[in-house]
Amino acid sequence: MSLAVQTYHIRIMTTYLDYNATSPVLPEVADFVYQLMTEEYGNAGSRTHVFGAKAKAYVEAARGQVAQIVDADKSEVIFTSGATESNNIAILGLKEYALKNNKKHMISLVSDLNGNIIGSDTSPFVINFYIPGVNSEAAMVLMKESIAISNGSACTSSSYKPSHVLTAMGLSDDAVAGSLRISWSHMIKDLPVDAIRNSLLKLM
Repeated sequence: MSLAVQTYHIRIMTTYLDYNATSPVLPEVADFVYQLMTEEYGNAGSRTHVFGAKAKAYVEAARGQVAQIVDADKSEVIFTSGATESNNIAILGLKEYALKNNKKHMISLVSDLNGNIIGSDTSPFVINFYIPGVNSEAAMVLMKESIAISNGSACTSSSYKPSHVLTAMGLSDDAVAGSLRISWSHMIKDLPVDAIRNSLLKLM
């Protein structure tokens, strides 16, 4: 039985500004990954043949590059499938130490969280803000044709529960419920500031 798949080509005019959730890779990175997956594929754990040895060499080269950027030893760099797995490994790795030393809180003060609205040590590519009286869900729906943004944190924006991160920072319920997050990178040359402003003005 054959399955016919029809491809639709849709020109998307929306500017993607939700890089905290996920972001596009650089074209040269995508090309290199494609090369490794179609031409120089191999499992880094398979050391009995040249494909595995080559894959291992690429992995170790990447490990060295990451270590150099963060000023760490190569042995300290562990690759995971994503942020959630990384967090779990870090927490579980500290579990035995925490139990021994009666440490039950990894974040004990709101001031430990530097980001979003509170704190000066923030990313130049992330803005988290709220406008009193403006519902974040309504704002995102109104702007969805021009920009793709989010509310809350990347971990919770798929649900309608208040962001635990913003709540922990001591923001009011209204501020948490109305927060909007715009995140981008150096790949975005021009932010559609006028479109954002005009859309928000309609809700005020």
